[in-house]
Amino acid sequence: MIKLKKEYFITILIAAAVVFSMAPAAVAATEYSHSVNWTGHGSDSQRCGTPDEDDPRYEIYTETGGWMHWVFANKGESTNATLVVNGVVYYAGEPLNANVWHFYTPFYNLTGLTATIYLNGEPEKPARLVISDYCPGDGNGNISEILTVLKTVNTSYNLTHSWSINKSVDTDNGHEHNGFPKIWLFADGSGNENATWTVNVNYTGSDESDHMIWGEITIINGGNVAANITSVVDELAGTPIFIDCNVTFPYTLPAGESLTCTYSNSTYATGFNNATVTTFNETREVQNLTYTSLPEPITWGDPDNEFFKTINVSDLSDLFGEVALGNVTAPNNMTFTYDKEFAWDDYGKDSCGDFVYNNTATIVETGQSADATLKVNVQPLITVEKTVDTSYNRTHNWSIDKSVDTEKGYEHEGFPKIWLFADGSGDENATWNVNVTYEGYQDSGHKVSGTITIINDNNVSVEITSAVDELNNSSPINVSWDIDGTPVTIPCTLPAYKNLTGTYSENGYVEGYNNVTVTTFYGWDEFNSTATDSAEIVWGDPNNEFFETINVSDLSELFDEVALGNVTAPANATFTYDKFFAWANYTCGDHSFNNTATIVETNQSADATLKVNVQCYDYETAFAKLDNEKAICFLDEGFDRWGWTNNITPGNYTMELWAAAGQCDTSKGTLVGNVTVIYTPGSVNVTYNVTPGYLLEETHVYAGTSMFPQVKVGKKTVDTIAPGQYYISIPSGYDGELYVIAHAVVGIPDPTFGP
Repeated sequence: MIKLKKEYFITILIAAAVVFSMAPAAVAATEYSHSVNWTGHGSDSQRCGTPDEDDPRYEIYTETGGWMHWVFANKGESTNATLVVNGVVYYAGEPLNANVWHFYTPFYNLTGLTATIYLNGEPEKPARLVISDYCPGDGNGNISEILTVLKTVNTSYNLTHSWSINKSVDTDNGHEHNGFPKIWLFADGSGNENATWTVNVNYTGSDESDHMIWGEITIINGGNVAANITSVVDELAGTPIFIDCNVTFPYTLPAGESLTCTYSNSTYATGFNNATVTTFNETREVQNLTYTSLPEPITWGDPDNEFFKTINVSDLSDLFGEVALGNVTAPNNMTFTYDKEFAWDDYGKDSCGDFVYNNTATIVETGQSADATLKVNVQPLITVEKTVDTSYNRTHNWSIDKSVDTEKGYEHEGFPKIWLFADGSGDENATWNVNVTYEGYQDSGHKVSGTITIINDNNVSVEITSAVDELNNSSPINVSWDIDGTPVTIPCTLPAYKNLTGTYSENGYVEGYNNVTVTTFYGWDEFNSTATDSAEIVWGDPNNEFFETINVSDLSELFDEVALGNVTAPANATFTYDKFFAWANYTCGDHSFNNTATIVETNQSADATLKVNVQCYDYETAFAKLDNEKAICFLDEGFDRWGWTNNITPGNYTMELWAAAGQCDTSKGTLVGNVTVIYTPGSVNVTYNVTPGYLLEETHVYAGTSMFPQVKVGKKTVDTIAPGQYYISIPSGYDGELYVIAHAVVGIPDPTFGP
């Protein structure tokens, strides 16, 4: 290829040329900036003769008998000038300068002659290529031999374009499982997301195949004599190849005729294709002449066939069916994308489970494909419901207190006390108070119980991995589980459309909420999910109330058992009752009246003791004493007894009645009353009169003529003062002097009695 100005290109034809030392024919193509064509100038410049040996024409003359002398004159300077005559390249000869170039070639028939000068440097007018002189041969026009070797070089090959295809699917959340992108669609919609499929088709280059170099070698005998061709050699990049000329060598090519050979080689080569023709003539000075074609570059142009230059991409998926994505033409790359939004609601509880969506993109022409598998797990909708029941007992607390108060408020040794005097001065009323006080309540037996129902209202079974029930976020509590009444333990499988029921019962008081968390497992760890429910722990009214209403009874020595009444929480109550105490109603001495009030239901009790002291009598012997000199005091020796015997005559007498200790000394006694004595002849009437407050217990009277009563002891009669042996002995009608002894046992109120 020779590059011309304005980047025009021409192909230099391969032509025959005699190889001269001054003009070698096998040259590489060179780039030139300009060219000038021969336009016929000098075609009338024939000059024949025998050149001198130092003449540049001499060598051509001796070999061919003729020559052509070409001159290119240029006003401007130029370099690398090269002449091409009928497709044969010739280089400049002497003399050389910058603007005049000389070329010496064999003679070419002027008919149809073409010649072009190629050079670097801008030609300036009147620059032109001319024939300075020429000689057609030996003077007679006979040329020994001129061969032109023409050749063609054709190439062909196939070009196969290569592609790669890759497919991927990406999700918004980027979850993967076992190397696959995965979408987890949760029932609450939190897993809803978009998936995007990407198909990358990349051009990876091309591969050439089925290379073929072929063409023709045409040998034209342009001389006036036959040419004896001994061989034709064709080389591809310096390596001889087989040619077919359809003749046997040596072969005589008549003048004016041509021989066409063909070659074909299935190989890839670069460089040049050179054809060499050798002739032999023993009569000429140079017997073997070699003609070569102009080296024709082996140029690989566009391929004859291109495979897979434009490809079509289709996509086949479980989601979208078959879709034509589009086409790509080499050398471009292309990315196809499409997406889909996935939502739990698109599946629902009746379509939960695992879904695998295969997706294959294919280059239609090559059959290459790439897969992108998307896995979608649709969470089973687990519903958790729970109940919370509370129960407890309430025990109401009471206190009971009892007291007794008297009108006079006497106490003794910490006890209230009534002093009942014999004269009635101590008679008084006592009041008992029973105070029942509500002391609040105490709750016990707290229990939190209820049920947990895990509802699998789905078309697939669900693995329940854990179910944790907590009271106010404390430690988990025990739950008993069953499916349709059959006990199970967790972890367990909950079949489709079944319920897992748990019951729990926990002792103790707790506030807050009862929270249950159920964890499910569906295929892989990443799909573990939870469902929860919560119920407030509300303590309502107690299930049992103890002692809310109580009954109060009272047991006493005074009133026996009496039901005082009842009290209902939270009220308080006071029960009162009283009794009047009179001396006349009691025996003397100390009395203690215990009194216990009791809460019947709780058996709580309270005592109130009332002490009642009843004044007693001290019984003393009392003696009647006539208040005159006739009252004689006597003593009972050995017993320290004393008393009086009274001497009277008929009449009425009032005698003082003295009691208590003393030896005939009334100052040491107690005047407790009097005794009236009525003495009539033959009888004595004695009446005891005791002062109120004193008690007459016994009376002993003696009336007789003797100072003292007498008793017989054995055979002896003696005086006695023993009251039990007193008697009345008065002779009938007797009205003389009598002796009267009047004794009595008199009760004297205890003088030490009282608060």
